[in-house]
Amino acid sequence: MKSLKILLFAAIILVSTNLLAQDIPKKGALIWSESSEIKLLSTQVTDVEIKIVRSKVERKRKFGVPIVQAPKGLEVTVTPTETPDLFVMSLKPIEIAPGNYNLIVKGGGLNKHIITGAMMSLVIEESATLSSSN
Repeated sequence: MKSLKILLFAAIILVSTNLLAQDIPKKGALIWSESSEIKLLSTQVTDVEIKIVRSKVERKRKFGVPIVQAPKGLEVTVTPTETPDLFVMSLKPIEIAPGNYNLIVKGGGLNKHIITGAMMSLVIEESATLSSSN
């Protein structure tokens, strides 16, 4: 019975270690965010955290602030936080029609070619549309 418990414990550790290893790139670095789809009202400002996840090889390399390709009419600012490799992306609709859009987040700075970017979908809805459905 004790051998079965040890075997089960070892299997759990092996599986959880493998899951964590899949999130860290083997080479280079990547842009990551919990939010792959962002929904906001046409009058709303939204902040989204984005992170640079590094491979072991790239731990000491310097990266700049990520660059965001956004549709015209959407103001985007990316600000570093006190936590290394963590940034806040602020989205503010200025003159953009409601609809579905894509945001492409890429690496910035001299070593931007090492960072694998990320694409996020953006859904902008009119303020009256959402408030009337509640």
